[in-house]
Amino acid sequence: MAMRSPLCESGTAEMILEFPKPDADLVAIGRRLRDWRTARGVALDGMAANVGISPHQMSSAERGYLRLTSVQLYAVTLHLHIPMRLLFEDSAPPPPLRH
Repeated sequence: MAMRSPLCESGTAEMILEFPKPDADLVAIGRRLRDWRTARGVALDGMAANVGISPHQMSSAERGYLRLTSVQLYAVTLHLHIPMRLLFEDSAPPPPLRH
């Protein structure tokens, strides 16, 4: 059996990378998390430290690429002073806090 070369017609190597799309539910939860975090004036680094993950991981969770555990989600809601259900309900975005 002959092996096929990964070269395209022009003779150059062709590499196609397809990254998996995030789960739609995780994207929705992450968007709500980010909306509440920014409305509360909490920095990404501070939230990540409170949850016990890196800022990169928190950013990934907010974009739907990382699934937070129930314990991590609970830490998020405690830090933001919101009920857990607000991360799962489709509702109006939170109003900004007034200082």
